[in-house]
Amino acid sequence: MELGEVKAIAAMGMELQRLRLKVAGLNIANAGNKVDPSSPLHAYSVSFSEQLGQLHQMSATEIASLKGAVIQEQAIAPKRLYSPEDPAADHQGYVLKTGIDTTKEMIDSVEATRAYEANLRIFNSALSLEKSALQIGNTN
Repeated sequence: MELGEVKAIAAMGMELQRLRLKVAGLNIANAGNKVDPSSPLHAYSVSFSEQLGQLHQMSATEIASLKGAVIQEQAIAPKRLYSPEDPAADHQGYVLKTGIDTTKEMIDSVEATRAYEANLRIFNSALSLEKSALQIGNTN
């Protein structure tokens, strides 16, 4: 595998993890929002392409043109919270809020951040190897 392919795979990994982090942030921002029963809020998730398992068999240009992930909407059941003083409460005193699990989203964001950092280290290592290879034979 050439260093260009290593860099392309690492760059693809960074882009996918950035997307995961962005989606987790969007879900966290929407957590706790009030929901209208007729149009519930959706959570979002990132679905990775099955082609990502074959990255080691692709060239750098094939990797660069690959669409690695798709953002999908997921319908989630709202949470019913008892809050009779809330103006949005129903006749029983319940307010509907999004059912987004902020703990899960925080774990996903930490995981995506660490995976991004790992891909960044791989990318920087490949750059360093390229620079070192260019210095071979230099007497300066």
